[in-house]
Amino acid sequence: MGGALFNQPHVPAYVHGPQQYFSGRASNRKGIRPQQDRDGICLQLFFVGLCDRTDPWRVAGGPLRAQKGTSGDHPFLVAYGDRNRPDGGRDFPYCDAFCSWIERSGRIPIATRAMQLWFAKSERGLVHGVTHSFSRFAIAIAPFVAVSIMVAFGWRTIFFVFGSAGLLWSASFYMFYRNRPEEHKSVNQAELAHIRGRNPDGSIKPSVDPNSRPAVPWKTIFGSPNMWYIAAGYGCFFYGTYFFITWFPTYLLEYRHLSLNSLGRAASLPLLFGMVGDIAGGSLTDRVYKKTGKLKFARRIVAAPCMLASAACLIPAATSHSASTAVVCLTASLFFLEMVIGPAWAVPMDVGGEYSGTVTGVMNMAGALAASLSPVVFGFFAQRGFWIAPFLVTAGMLLSGALIWTFLIDPEKSVVKA
Repeated sequence: MGGALFNQPHVPAYVHGPQQYFSGRASNRKGIRPQQDRDGICLQLFFVGLCDRTDPWRVAGGPLRAQKGTSGDHPFLVAYGDRNRPDGGRDFPYCDAFCSWIERSGRIPIATRAMQLWFAKSERGLVHGVTHSFSRFAIAIAPFVAVSIMVAFGWRTIFFVFGSAGLLWSASFYMFYRNRPEEHKSVNQAELAHIRGRNPDGSIKPSVDPNSRPAVPWKTIFGSPNMWYIAAGYGCFFYGTYFFITWFPTYLLEYRHLSLNSLGRAASLPLLFGMVGDIAGGSLTDRVYKKTGKLKFARRIVAAPCMLASAACLIPAATSHSASTAVVCLTASLFFLEMVIGPAWAVPMDVGGEYSGTVTGVMNMAGALAASLSPVVFGFFAQRGFWIAPFLVTAGMLLSGALIWTFLIDPEKSVVKA
């Protein structure tokens, strides 16, 4: 039940994103296609919106949820965001694109803190892999679902259907979730010991009191070099992923000249393999940690080689004259890149302690800022006919991320303790 509660919100959340922007464009009565530069700026607003509430929601939202608990706030954010949809397509590309991601920003530190309380250290990679796998599933099915609804009932119905999914999950989360395993009647002592671990005397390690009000060590967090290494590494990762949920369909249509019939299958293929990569990477980092007991090695041995492999796959994808080869290489690239999700999201839980929500917020803020540049850079080059150049830029970013993971990120070094 816990896994399902953490997974389901990723579906309505990510379905609402850039896919709604392109669905909104389909409702344009004039049928005028915006230019690539404008598309890039509009898509940038989705990801800037993820940073906009950095202070009260994404960063400060982490410790606030650690203090107050998550069961009340998480469903509110889902429900609020899902009802706050536009009533028309005219203003959506610039206004609601930004606002729809603002409300989403608070969910991420809340979910991370909740998962830290409910899962053992040896399971952190997998649980993040599974939850992010669902987000990729949402992106993969969004075009089929949105278009089917729009054709049958009109484009406005899309917002009501997706909003209802968020409200349904909110009610389920509120009824079944508890802030700590100790508070859930279905959790026995053996399960609790597995989650918390045991002290030398055999007693179960206690969790943080949800009623406590710890002061957030802001100076220590922002003064930690390890925190900025983590943020930089995730920024490189985030930059690489967002081509696939922004420009990928346009790239296949306009540069690779795929037909509309084959576009749906080709555009979904990387995301489906990315789902497998999410779970594979999370499982692998947890398995290595269980076998070696070396947390730094377990996180690095998955993240660094996978980012390097992802970058390597982009080169033939960009330069090949065959559309099929390009799609296969891009699919492989996203598969390897998604394997980074498990270790990348486990690290804030490893180094953040009871402030893992705050650390996650800082990391994801940096990632969203980097992601906001990706569609703009791609749009800039695409508008001028340079379809290969943005892939080379992305490959360079991923290479930088691999080096950061190899030499700088330390999952065993706390960022909240001086």
